[in-house]
Amino acid sequence: MTQVISSSNLFLLILLSLLLNMALFAWIIKTELRLKKVFRGQKADSLENTLSKIAVEIEDLQKSGISTSKYLETVEKRLRRSIQGLDTKRFKAFSDFGGNQNFASAFLDENGSGLVISSLATRDHFSIFAKPIKNWKSEHELTDEESEVLQKAKVKASA
Repeated sequence: MTQVISSSNLFLLILLSLLLNMALFAWIIKTELRLKKVFRGQKADSLENTLSKIAVEIEDLQKSGISTSKYLETVEKRLRRSIQGLDTKRFKAFSDFGGNQNFASAFLDENGSGLVISSLATRDHFSIFAKPIKNWKSEHELTDEESEVLQKAKVKASA
């Protein structure tokens, strides 16, 4: 059996084929432009070299990322041990002597370890006291001023 294609069907078939060819041609041009953008003046035989260079650069970036991560971990550990909470208060210990000659200062890391230093000045004597702090507390009794600077330094270290 032989099928006969009418002229209108043949016309539609040719038109469809033409449209398909135009679409494929546009796609090829678009692909060519994208390839030219990727290779910018390089020849096809250097494609393997280009890909090799990219692979080496990616490997270098990965190594750099690993070393940067290790460095940041050590910096983070050191930072936790550094003084992050600091507060000082000057005060007058005795109503009949001088001005604000006395002080209390707290120096704390983010874990609440550090030191409170305070002074007490009289007419003929000057004393300095140092009290170690662990977990935001001291084994030694703190004065009101020392407690105040410890709390203020705790807020700063926790921020």
